Amino acid sequence: VNGVEIGDRFLFTMEYSTRLFKKETIQNFCQYFKEISTSVAADENIPLKDVSLSIDVKPAETRLFEDDDKDFGF
Repeated sequence: VNGVEIGDRFLFTMEYSTRLFKKETIQNFCQYFKEISTSVAADENIPLKDVSLSIDVKPAETRLFEDDDKDFGF
């Protein structure tokens, strides 16, 4: 992902390997990125776990988002 600021907006481009990823996977990723970026721009203090996405995300096999009252701190 590459980004550049143009006036009061940002333009992002993405390159990916079509041998590794389906087009639909990348389209979903871009939608997630846009929604997360918009949420964080609107509220820079929002915890990432509180950002809602319009696309259902499969549960990851990780303990990353367990409610431990900690955040990433950025």
